[in-house]
Amino acid sequence: MLNSICDVIRMERITKRLSQKEVAKKLGRSQSYYTKMEKGKAGITLRNLLKLLEIFEIDYFEFNKKVKKRFKGDPFYYV
Repeated sequence: MLNSICDVIRMERITKRLSQKEVAKKLGRSQSYYTKMEKGKAGITLRNLLKLLEIFEIDYFEFNKKVKKRFKGDPFYYV
């Protein structure tokens, strides 16, 4: 499930045309830490997740729907 969450976070960032550096700055974290979060190598706290949703301007329910589709292996999960 963590991989699905990370995939959706990465796709949201790309869709919003934000760099990892920009997101990290808005999140109050270093770029290297954010990169690790996106790759699933650093934990994503609830606080950081909620802040990311705010940065990406997506509500929790829409985010959750995308994660569930990705987790189920839907190749069109991001449409």
